[in-house]
Amino acid sequence: MPYVRYRLEAPAEGTAWRVAVGGANRPVSRVRYRRLPGTLRVRLSLPPGLEAPLDAQGSFQRYRFSLAGGVHALPVEAGAYTLSFAEVRTPQGVWRPAPASQSVTVPSEGVGEAAEVVYTFHPYPYRLQLSIAPPPGGSGIAPKVCVFPRAPNQPPIDPNAEVNTCP
Repeated sequence: MPYVRYRLEAPAEGTAWRVAVGGANRPVSRVRYRRLPGTLRVRLSLPPGLEAPLDAQGSFQRYRFSLAGGVHALPVEAGAYTLSFAEVRTPQGVWRPAPASQSVTVPSEGVGEAAEVVYTFHPYPYRLQLSIAPPPGGSGIAPKVCVFPRAPNQPPIDPNAEVNTCP
């Protein structure tokens, strides 16, 4: 467990106050503390225009972020975190993170450094490109093109592809 500190909130730090000690008829003095936050620093190597989801599961809190490439300083509760980086899908292929998961400790009023996450591109293995034009003087009826779902032993189809059901 990281070094987690708390700060006195009520009464204010440095304030002199009396503590009621005694029987059941005496008022109870209340003291309130708050946990001091820290900063999670993450560096992503991802092309411009893409954002990657980050799930940060911590000792006291869970955070979900959507981050572009670059360095990010994220305010979080102090604690131990497991960071999970997801794939980013595009029409051309998949960007996969390495490492996809890591652990980092964020101290109170300090910085927890995560290892750099590098995304590499993996293109979809197949692509269909059709150019269809009616013959000169032919009708302007648009053809219907059907793409059938893949077999279980085949690589995935782009999740953004439009798949028509044909008779």
